[in-house]
Amino acid sequence: MGSNSINTSIYDLSIRDVEAVMKKLEEDNTKLRHEKQTLHQSLKDAEAVLREKDGEIRRLQRALLTERETRLCQTQQFMQQAEHLKRNQNDQMDKLLAVIYSVADAGQGSPQLSSSSREQQDCVCERFDCSGELNNMENGHPIQQGHSEIP
Repeated sequence: MGSNSINTSIYDLSIRDVEAVMKKLEEDNTKLRHEKQTLHQSLKDAEAVLREKDGEIRRLQRALLTERETRLCQTQQFMQQAEHLKRNQNDQMDKLLAVIYSVADAGQGSPQLSSSSREQQDCVCERFDCSGELNNMENGHPIQQGHSEIP
């Protein structure tokens, strides 16, 4: 019977160890379930934030596209206005040159604008570059220094 009591105490010890391990495993399992729930909630929160940011990015992209379209439209309008102003300026320049030639013709004894005024205007325009400086060329030949023929 002596050996039987030793076996019983080892058996009792083993049951206590198994029970302790089981208790520890249950505690660990409970902690893991809690961590899993926490991680699952964190994942849900992160997904919500991502959806919100995605919506914000899409909203900003639409606003940027709208802004680009608006600026493109404004640029086109400005270009049309510039072209219109350029045409008006050219028309005014034509009228001014017509008046200048009319006055010049009147000074030479001709009270009316001659039919060759437009040709004279073209001739004067060819003599000057865009800056108003003398082009130093007349009919493809250099203009003589000191010689200025203004029709």
